[in-house]
Formats: sequence, structure tokens, C-alpha cells
Amino acid sequence: MFFDRLKLRTYAIIFAAIAFILALINTPMIETFRTEWQGRPKRAEYGDSKDKPPPFFLTIAYKKANLRDGPGLRSRVIATYIKKKGLPVKVINYNGDFKDPGRGLAGGYKRILWYKIQDHTGQEGWMFWKLLHARPIVLVRKGGTSLYRKPDRQSTVVRKLSAMKQLLVARCLKTWCEVESGEYYGWVPAKYVYGLDSQLKAP
Repeated sequence: MFFDRLKLRTYAIIFAAIAFILALINTPMIETFRTEWQGRPKRAEYGDSKDKPPPFFLTIAYKKANLRDGPGLRSRVIATYIKKKGLPVKVINYNGDFKDPGRGLAGGYKRILWYKIQDHTGQEGWMFWKLLHARPIVLVRKGGTSLYRKPDRQSTVVRKLSAMKQLLVARCLKTWCEVESGEYYGWVPAKYVYGLDSQLKAP
């Protein structure tokens, strides 16, 4: 008898919690938050790097990444990027010497093992392919750059951006790019950011 009452009480608590959540979902506050979130730009993607001739941009995928003076683990480390995850770098060359077995010998392509890159300061070197990925991130060139609500200088300024701020790119339309910066999103003039890839694909 005791366990039966306990079961009924547990079920009642569960149903009450479900009813509370359903009621909360329909409140104006939640609806406003949902609308704002749905208004965020979708994440774009770069095309597959194996199909693109240099130069093109990739971003550093880890908090620590070594830059070497040649394409190989025996090559000397000339720089180490610490806490630079998301930093865009320009690929100016690459190295690879075997075919992807998934494509077969007839239609195979050279798998890229090492990328020769150049960062925003002009430093060049070689980086192992696993340390890079194709997430479209750019850097703000100049502090005080405005983030606009719309691709129009007369629209509302969402906030002022600091120099070297990382922005996630959703798409670019002519001279403007739709970006996201933490909890903020909006548009910036393309000329004020570094790392835009000409082959950026909007969702």
C-alpha cells in the first residue's frame, strides 16, 4: 500500500512538472527568447579544401598548435600558437604524397598532410592538417569597428568591436558579412575583417 501511494505521488509530481514546462513555453519571455535565437545567422561552411587551389583560409582547431619550418614532424618548430583556437590563417601551399584509398587509384587525389600557412602578422610556416579546420572565422582589423543590425551604415549599431576579436561568419553579401560574436550578431563591412575566404558558402 505504501509503495502504491509513493508511485501515485511520483506520477503526480511528473505530470505537474510537465504542465509547468508547457505553460512556461507559451509565456512571452520564452517566445521572445526563441524568436531572438531563431534570428541568429546559420553557420556557413567552406568548401572541401582538397578541391581548392591556394590561397584560401582555414582556422586553427586547437588551443596549442606548432608551426614548423618544413612539412614534417622532424622539421624545426619555429612558433607555437597558444590559446589561439579559431585564429584564421591563409593557406599558401600544401604537401601530400599518397592517394585516398576511398577514391581508388583511378579517381584518387593527393591527400594533404601539411599546409604552408601565413598568419595575420605575415609569419609563414608549415602546420599539420589535423591542427586546422574549415570553420569560417575572421578577425576584426581595427578596434571600434561597428557591428550593425542590418547591412546598412544607417541601421542600429549593436556594439563596438575590439581589434583582433574573432567573429563567426554566416554569409557575405557584396561588401557586407553577417557574423556572430558570442551573444551578439549582426553585420560588418567586409573590408574591416581579416580571413574572408572567396569560396565561403552560405547555408
